Parts: sequence; structure tokens; C-alpha cells
Amino acid sequence: MFLAEYRFPIVSGAVLAHYRERLDHWAGLECAPKRPAVMPRRLLTLREDGGPDSVGVAVWGYGVNVWADSPVDAKSIALDALAASLSLPGVSAIKAVRDVVTPSEVDDDPSYTVNGTPLAHYYFSFDAVVKAVAL
Repeated sequence: MFLAEYRFPIVSGAVLAHYRERLDHWAGLECAPKRPAVMPRRLLTLREDGGPDSVGVAVWGYGVNVWADSPVDAKSIALDALAASLSLPGVSAIKAVRDVVTPSEVDDDPSYTVNGTPLAHYYFSFDAVVKAVAL
């Protein structure tokens, strides 16, 4: 039986912390791994998918959703988050970012609302090269 001599670290927490730091100029923006039961005025969620491992180096897929109470703010936050994503190399075990798909509007049906105002929703994705750590 083959036993791996390495392990991939959990990096999603570091990625969310990176977004919080880089997007702190957006008042009221919450960055979380999942959508909360009660939607805030501005929200960014991060989905982390696995990816193929090639002897301790993997390409993981990430999906980022952004909601805001204004379509301009939602798209602007998504574009700022995309820019922050490009600076992820060096954060935790992320070595590179590639295959970026720029933000697209998502039509939620039904719409999520805050105080009766429908939230605009944008989504983008990227792949990150993640390096395992030796055991």
C-alpha cells in the first residue's frame, strides 16, 4: 500500500481573510464560506472545490458569489474581489492563480432581499495551484 508523504492544508479560511483585508473599504461586506440564514446588505461567499493532485501540487477550483443591494455595488465588489484573487499567490499554500472567469450576473429566482430590496448577484471563478506540505 502506498502512503502519501504529504498533505494538503486547508486554505479557504486564509482566502476569506485575504478578501476581508482587501475589501475592507466596502462597508458592511460580510465574507463567509456559505450564505447565512438572514442575508446581509453585502455578502461574498467562497466555494472551494477539489482538483487533481500531481504529486503534492493540485489545482483547486474556487467559486465566488457576491450579493449587494445595488447592481453597481455588486459588480464593483465582484471586480474588486477578482483583483484580490489575483494577489492570492503567497497566501497559505497558494502558489498561483489561473483560469480566471470574470464576473457574470446571476438571476436568483426568487431574489434574495434585504428590507424588501432585491439583492443583485454576481459570480466569478478561478483555479488556484495549491502545494501540499510534507508529513
